Amino acid sequence: MPSRGQQAAAGGVRRLLPLDSPLTCTGIDFSDGVATVGAGDRIQVPRMDIISDETVAWFAFSVRPAFASDTAADSYVFEWADDANNRVFIFWDDATLTYRLQRRNATSANTASATQITFAAGDSHVVIGQLELAAIRIDITGGAVVSNTAAQNIPTLAATTADIGSSGGSVLWNGAFRWAAFGRGTPGASDRTVLKEAVKSPPNLNLLSSDVKLTGFWHPLTMGQSFRRVA
Repeated sequence: MPSRGQQAAAGGVRRLLPLDSPLTCTGIDFSDGVATVGAGDRIQVPRMDIISDETVAWFAFSVRPAFASDTAADSYVFEWADDANNRVFIFWDDATLTYRLQRRNATSANTASATQITFAAGDSHVVIGQLELAAIRIDITGGAVVSNTAAQNIPTLAATTADIGSSGGSVLWNGAFRWAAFGRGTPGASDRTVLKEAVKSPPNLNLLSSDVKLTGFWHPLTMGQSFRRVA
């Protein structure tokens, strides 16, 4: 068994240290070994000023939507925001059957739309967002990385918390989360493969390259609402 302050990952153990506080969870159902988001629920990630960055960062989520791809309204996976015009977010766009990553500064924004996907309610897949100075990128299980390399609109965010599964507590994700990971580096192709193939179980964190600079990890089945920072 991993010792206190460690988290098991498939194929190995990597040392994790607690952040200043756990996730702030309101009304989240952990009974199924996943974090299920329902009406009025909210999951907030602490210390985004430490674990992420507006210019060189990534975040990955294993999601289990409770809806079929052709029947649901827009649904947020993640948002880090000061307000509606200064934010970074990933959402499901049912009009295009794509997950979309957007980085917005004031009234201008860049958007990257993932490979089109169809799924049934209860299917699981991984969504990865990546921020760089000159680009944003999004990738999903079964797809290829898609980039937006136009002139970038990069906000300077004051918010030190972010939302998993909603836009500030609204436009909720209709479904569950199996795990989430954050980093400040630049994942390469092999890193993205490690992440996006870990659909139902946590990724083997030890297989990630040093360029990834993993900063935070969450696995509801073994951690509940604890959120760990990687040493």
